[in-house]
Amino acid sequence: MKGHSFLAFVSGAALGTALALLFAPEKGRKTRRKLKDMMDKEQEMIMRSIKKCKRDLPQEIQDIIE
Repeated sequence: MKGHSFLAFVSGAALGTALALLFAPEKGRKTRRKLKDMMDKEQEMIMRSIKKCKRDLPQEIQDIIE
């Protein structure tokens, strides 16, 4: 359950940052580059979180069963 809350927080932060960049007074090309870089970093972090959940989930289920 903790992983879901963290993932929701990270997703919300990424969305907020993306919206802030879209409304920032910079040139479009520079803003798009920043958005792409940010989204690449967020995607990498989310994928690491998913892999960690997959790795830890069997043990958590076993702990619940016992």
